[in-house]
Formats: sequence, C-alpha cells, structure tokens
Amino acid sequence: MRALLVDPSASGVSGDMLLSALIDMGVDPKPLLRLAEALPKHLRGVRAVKLEFRKVSRAGISATSTLIMIEEEGERELSDFYSALERLREELSLSKYVYERARRALELLEEAEKHVHRGAHAHLHELGSADTLLDVVGFPLLLERGGLAGYR
Repeated sequence: MRALLVDPSASGVSGDMLLSALIDMGVDPKPLLRLAEALPKHLRGVRAVKLEFRKVSRAGISATSTLIMIEEEGERELSDFYSALERLREELSLSKYVYERARRALELLEEAEKHVHRGAHAHLHELGSADTLLDVVGFPLLLERGGLAGYR
C-alpha cells in the first residue's frame, strides 16, 4: 500500500508546491499539461496557461518547482469555476475521484469566502485566477496518476 501524508499545519502549502511535490515523487506531469492546455477553452478570460518545471535547490535540498504562467483578464466567480469543471470533466474524461475532490475543494473555498466576508455571496478576489482551478483539479489528478488516489 502506498500512502502520502500532507500536513501543512506548520507553515502552509501552496497548490504549486503540492503539484511540484508529486512531480518530484515521480508522478508523470502530462495530465497536468493537458489540463493547462484545456483551461483557456473552458474558463472565461483565460487566454493561455503554460507550465514550466525546474529543479531548484533551497537550503541544500533539491526539489522540483512548478512555474505557472497565465495570461488572463478580469475576475471570475465561483460559478465560472463550477461550469469550467463540468466542461473539463467531459473533455479530459476526469474520473469520479478527480471530479469529486475538485468539486469539494471549490465548495470549501466558497464556504471559507462566505465566512470571511460574512455574506451569502462568495467573492474570490485573488482566488479568482485560473491558477486556483489548475490546483484544485491538478492535485487529485496527479494523486490518481501516482497511485495515491484514496484516503481515510
């Protein structure tokens, strides 16, 4: 049995860092590249998404760094992300596992935004970037690809 424990409680973790860690573990990044290529077709205001993987060294530790370059304009609402997720599910044949985790991540973001801003409407601010959808779909996609799709 393979297991992965992610505990960001000490200092937090970005989506880019999670994706990079899985790639560093040997997970093939091709599904992530296909996702990046598909995003502009399905998410309003996004012209291009490019990914670059680099080997870096920090404090003597070698790791992969994922650089996400996005050409986009305007802000998006959560409804844009939900709609794009449905279309990505179809185009990329996302599994039930990937789809459900990505959808749940969007729901949690929505709940957090409503709580922070004390309102019925969740406004994404900095989370309105295509980077957010790349992270919430890409992480379970790579988990699945790496044989780590399952949790308790």
